[in-house]
Amino acid sequence: MSHIEIVELRSYYPPGVSEIIVLGGGSFIGLIDDTTVLKYPNIPGDIEGIHVEAKLLEVLGSHPRIIASKGLTEHGLLLQRASNGSMYGYISSQPVIALELKLRWCRQAAEAVGYIHRKHVIHCDINLRNLLLDTNLDLWLADFQGMLKSSDNVTLLDGLFRECSKSYSPRDHGDFACEKTDIFALGSAISFIMTGHEVSHTLTVL
Repeated sequence: MSHIEIVELRSYYPPGVSEIIVLGGGSFIGLIDDTTVLKYPNIPGDIEGIHVEAKLLEVLGSHPRIIASKGLTEHGLLLQRASNGSMYGYISSQPVIALELKLRWCRQAAEAVGYIHRKHVIHCDINLRNLLLDTNLDLWLADFQGMLKSSDNVTLLDGLFRECSKSYSPRDHGDFACEKTDIFALGSAISFIMTGHEVSHTLTVL
């Protein structure tokens, strides 16, 4: 008989957070000011994944297609705020989006993924909720709780996040991830950008 642990999540506000603007799979995104948010764990103290993300962003450094880190605090990770939110939210709220803008996003998403792969980072969760939009509607790739590989493909860091079922490439081992699995998820994201819906939008996620 299996045992299911039920964890009740309660909102909480570290110093400086005025409101929670996003509830993620394992974290809250709290508003600090117009340019900064704090990513912090749903469960106080459960911060290991956020530490991995901080290290991955340090490896990646500054890049126009990658969300900027503003450093760790004792409560979480300070990040640049995307003033236009996620691409998922933007596309869902706009009845018509110009083809030119869609093509720009596709190019920028591919640019972001190509860059992180050159740095030996595997994102592991590419989807429109992790593609953010700045003031100019330019794209940032965010939510780095994936993997860092060595040049000979040894896993150095792993935040243990993987793709959702609708952007998940079939594989022999569920925890396996590589550049190809990221590219599969990128293709699903590009399809969403161009069509306005998920590849498998008629399926129900179990």
